[in-house]
Amino acid sequence: MSNHLQYAPRWLRGRGIEIGAHLLPIDGIQPIYVDRFRDFGGSACRLDVQADAGALPFPDDSLDYVASSHLIEHLANPLAVFREWNRVLVDGGIVYAVIPDKRRTFDHPRAVTPWEHLLADFAAGTTPVDGTHIDDFVFGLDWSRYQPGATPAEAATARQAAAANYTDAVRAGREINIHFHVFTPDSFRETAIRLRAEPRLALDWRLEELVEAFPAERGDGFLVIFRIRKSMPRSIARCVNWFRRMRNPRFPLPAA
Repeated sequence: MSNHLQYAPRWLRGRGIEIGAHLLPIDGIQPIYVDRFRDFGGSACRLDVQADAGALPFPDDSLDYVASSHLIEHLANPLAVFREWNRVLVDGGIVYAVIPDKRRTFDHPRAVTPWEHLLADFAAGTTPVDGTHIDDFVFGLDWSRYQPGATPAEAATARQAAAANYTDAVRAGREINIHFHVFTPDSFRETAIRLRAEPRLALDWRLEELVEAFPAERGDGFLVIFRIRKSMPRSIARCVNWFRRMRNPRFPLPAA
């Protein structure tokens, strides 16, 4: 049975962060916990640093890994976030992410998000204050799995209400929290290839492993592990970071 304890301690070493751990942190690591919320759904979040996944308060080349679980589908502009993760990681750093496999979730009726859509969101600077994904999410998902027990009439009413609420939020300039995009292991393999080939991104991310039905106790996602390459060698970054820690023992934590 595949689980985090088989993979995380092997790949996630040194100083790194887990984003959005909330109630289900990745086993086997001791990261700096980052979340944009102090509490979510009535429960306190695991939080050392409050920040958005796409605006991290860490210096360039200061982290050995970025880890997340069931986060990427909530990103309105994942490619912009990947560039931010690339900025804070050292050469040889690891991106470790569990992503829902849309075939195994309430998103199964929705079409896989194509690379061209992700690139268009990047070019447009799409933010979570965006209404273009609402209908695909609300009217595309399997409501019987999203809200089990609802009758067809109740589901229809709930869909309309959800769409109206999200639309009102966007019109008011508020962010929304939905599954903006959906993936399968095969679609993400293509994404991994296209990441390296797109000059506007300048991301040299190499897919080291992809594990389906992960973790086994849930079975609704897949694990991707990238190793990134950068122009500044890891040895130089480590020396620079050593001097930074001499001046600030809390490094790379922000001062406040």
